[in-house]
Order: sequence, then C-alpha cells, then structure tokens
Amino acid sequence: MEVATHKHRVESWGIRQFSEMFDVTARTIRFYEDKGLLSPEREAGVRVFSPADRARFERIMRAKRLGFSLDDIKTVLDVTKGNVADRGALTRRRANFQAVIESLEKRREDIELMNKDMRDIVAIIDEHLETAEEEPSVESLAAKYEAAFKKSLAHSDEGQGYSFDYQADDFAPSNPEISK
Repeated sequence: MEVATHKHRVESWGIRQFSEMFDVTARTIRFYEDKGLLSPEREAGVRVFSPADRARFERIMRAKRLGFSLDDIKTVLDVTKGNVADRGALTRRRANFQAVIESLEKRREDIELMNKDMRDIVAIIDEHLETAEEEPSVESLAAKYEAAFKKSLAHSDEGQGYSFDYQADDFAPSNPEISK
C-alpha cells in the first residue's frame, strides 16, 4: 500500500503486512498499540503504519531483545514524544537513562568478551575435529577446557575482565598440564 503525499509517495503498511515484517502476530501489534507504544494512523477504520511507525517498532523490538520491559520502553517513548515536560520528572528520567547507558556499556563489554571466548572455543573445536583421529571423551574435553580456563585466569588482572584466551596448543594431547 502506498499513500500519495504532496510531491512524493510514502510507503505504508496494513497491520498484517506490518506484523509479518517483524515476525509477530497482529494481536501483538494491537497489544503494543493498547499499551500506547504504537499509534498508527487510521484510514476508514483500518490501521495504517508509516515508516516512522516502523522505525519506532524496530526500536521497541530491539529494547525487548535487550530485556527492557514494556513499561521501561514506554518511559523512554513518553520523553521522546514530549509527553514529559516537568523539569523534576525530566531530571529523574535523565538520571535513570544515564544509569541504563552505563549498564548497557558494561553489557557491551561483557558481550564482546563472551563473543571472543565463544569464537576461541569454536576455533579450538574446529581445529581438534580436523586433526583428531579418534573421538575424545567428554571428561577429556572438560579437563582441557578447565586447564585453559585456569591458564587464562592466571594471566588476567585478578580475574577482572578476563578472556578465556584459549590457544590451540592448550588442547594438544601432549600438553602435560592437561594430563594431570
């Protein structure tokens, strides 16, 4: 569906198309509308979602994936829509938003470290699968992971912000630390 406006056309979507874009049900879209998170236009009683609605819903869905509640999201949208003008309320919300920013930055660091750790583990497993002649036992692999983990702790700053920092030779069968 396209809606003609002055000199150019603006794309818009009905509820079925809009819900398919985000792989959610139309009922979910209506629920978010009832909560005041979405406000589509109406044409002859039919919901019509604009590119602005799409961008807003993308932000809502991203916040949901990060664990924010619908009330948290509404709190942010109330500010961005200009529904909160009281200086005291804005000051409190700003402080809360700043705390969220700091928490997100810490989560980003944690995600980056966990991403690196998981990539290292996958690389070691891939290398092992390419070079191993027989299936290792679960206990053998667990011992290898534990040894590499302990090695990474020894190289960390008192365990703060460590990365597993696995190396392929940590898992070599000839590694004397692993056979202990």
